[in-house]
Amino acid sequence: MSWTDTQNFSDRLRWLKAERGWTIEDMCARTELPKGRLERYLAQRHTAEPKLDALVKLSNGLGVSLNWLALGKGPVTMPAERT
Repeated sequence: MSWTDTQNFSDRLRWLKAERGWTIEDMCARTELPKGRLERYLAQRHTAEPKLDALVKLSNGLGVSLNWLALGKGPVTMPAERT
């Protein structure tokens, strides 16, 4: 599955987890979010929508674009920092 096949936030997060070979524990350590919250975000029947602070932690911790993670738009990875 490519990232373009993902339809919603939960799909994108599951794709990223599989693509990078991470466990939920890996993701918790990277994002500093509780395991239960990440499990809700990853759930197939996704009902939990993250708030902005959680989206920022996920984006920064997982090294992906906030725009891609939240909306599925743009490149997966964050653009290089400008100097």
